[in-house]
Parts: sequence; structure tokens; C-alpha cells
Amino acid sequence: MQAQNIIAIQADILEKLQPETDSTLFIASEICKKGYKTFFYTPEKLSLVNNKLYTTGRYIHVEYTDFSSKYSVQTDEHEICLNQAKAVLIRQNPPFNMDYLTSLYLLSLITKEVLVLNSPFGLSLNPEKILPLYYPQLIPPTMIVSSMYEGVADFIKEHNQVIVKPLYWFGGKHLELIEANNIDNAKNIIKKAILQHNYVILQKFLPKVRDGDKRIFLINGEPVAAIKRVPKAKGF
Repeated sequence: MQAQNIIAIQADILEKLQPETDSTLFIASEICKKGYKTFFYTPEKLSLVNNKLYTTGRYIHVEYTDFSSKYSVQTDEHEICLNQAKAVLIRQNPPFNMDYLTSLYLLSLITKEVLVLNSPFGLSLNPEKILPLYYPQLIPPTMIVSSMYEGVADFIKEHNQVIVKPLYWFGGKHLELIEANNIDNAKNIIKKAILQHNYVILQKFLPKVRDGDKRIFLINGEPVAAIKRVPKAKGF
């Protein structure tokens, strides 16, 4: 097997990916169509030896039909050198913690030899809840804190209903709605979230979120597809 024919995908545990909804499997199916060997591994399997980056994982084959992906594992788990891969795709979900950052630091060492997407450097600078802060005109009133103080209560009272969530998670995980008419409970929720996640983000609740949002996919700056995401019912 030619090492240059390998595209490695750094992702979550293969068996936990959802065939109907996970875009990583869809991308893998397109890679397989192009004739590349698709190698799946999880970020904790990375190791650096004499400035060569190694990982252990499995080759898989993926097909996408009828809006669902189906994969088959082609080999037992074994080691490859990522310096010899054609490309590496970074696809694992947050939390955006030191484990996540360490994998980006290690992958950044091979970017002169291997195409790594997205850029490890770019990802390290742009956690998904930090990036929107560069566009305050497009987001609701927002507060980020790592401790409770009076200004937090003032923010809740000003906006009446507020969403609190961990700064470095994703997909609406650990999200709660708090209200000014029960400020003591709101404070307790925030204290618990800070204790568990260190930094939390508070945002004014927008009722229209129930209608969903649109995600637009761009290739070379041109829109090629769009989907509407509707949140699961959470009682608000």
C-alpha cells in the first residue's frame, strides 16, 4: 500500500458515530469513492517519536446511500506514520480542552509535509464559541465568566431569560435556561456550571431559536448546500 494514498481522519470513536447524521462518515464515503485508503483514529492515539507523528487506528470503507452511511472495518488496529499520509482531517468534537489542544499542537508539526484540514493553528485560535465574539453585531448580548459576582446577577436581571452553557463544549450540551424571577436558582446553576466547566457563557435567550437556524456550506467561498437545524424540545 502506498502511504501517499492514505487519508487519515482524526475523529471520535467510530462505533459511536451516527450513520444518519454524522458528516464525518459522509466525508469518508467521498474519500473512498476517490480511491483513497481511509484510516480512522482517535486523538489520544497520537504519539511523537523523533519528530515523526504516529497513530494507531483502522482502515475502513464507507458507502453513503439513502441518506445514511454504512462502514466496514478493513483491518485490525495498527500503527501508521502520519508524516507519510496524503492528508489528515481533524474531525473530533470538543470539549476544547488540553487533550484537544495537544492533538492540534502535534499535528501542526507535520503541516509542512502533509495537508492537515482544518489548520491546527487556525482551530487553536478559534473555539466555536469564541469566534462569534468577533462579530458582536450578529450575536445576542453575551457574557463570559469563570466566577460569580454581582455583575452576573445584573446581566440576568437585565435580560430576564438567559442561556448558560460551557464555553468549550458543543451541540447544546450542558445548556440550561435561567430566569430573573428565580435569581437564587439561577446563581446556583451558574456556580455549578463554573465548578464543572471553569468558563461559562451567558447569552440573552432568543425565543425564535425554537424555529431553528440555517447552516450554509461554502466551497471556495461559494454556497453549495444549506440545512435547517431545529433544536430538540427542552421545555423552552
